[in-house]
Amino acid sequence: MELTKRWAESLIARTPDRIRVPVSATGTCKKHTGGLWLCVSASIRLEPAESLELRDELASDQRDRLCAEGWLEKILFGVLDVLMTRPMTPIGVFRLVVVQVEFNEMEARSVAFRLAGRYAASECLKNLEFVVV
Repeated sequence: MELTKRWAESLIARTPDRIRVPVSATGTCKKHTGGLWLCVSASIRLEPAESLELRDELASDQRDRLCAEGWLEKILFGVLDVLMTRPMTPIGVFRLVVVQVEFNEMEARSVAFRLAGRYAASECLKNLEFVVV
């Protein structure tokens, strides 16, 4: 556990990059794992910001459902998984706007939301302009 803690601290200690221009992407997790199907699609936008922010453009009933289950946070964690572990420097200063989320109640699992966030962030990285803080 101590090594994991030191690893996480080393990520945070690195000088973060900032996003210069907004970039959007959709990440879709469609996986069959044993007896389960995981199917979630998340459309996100990364925007310049002064600190890490999470916003959304979802209908209030969907936002309430995603927040109650912790799924909105899982999308953020998936995005951070990708952006904070970039080879050169992490991108830790940005606004994440969750624009749209599609899922089936039977196939919605926390891991699928996190993976959808990872896939969307990976797509965003291909088109990002950033500047070192």
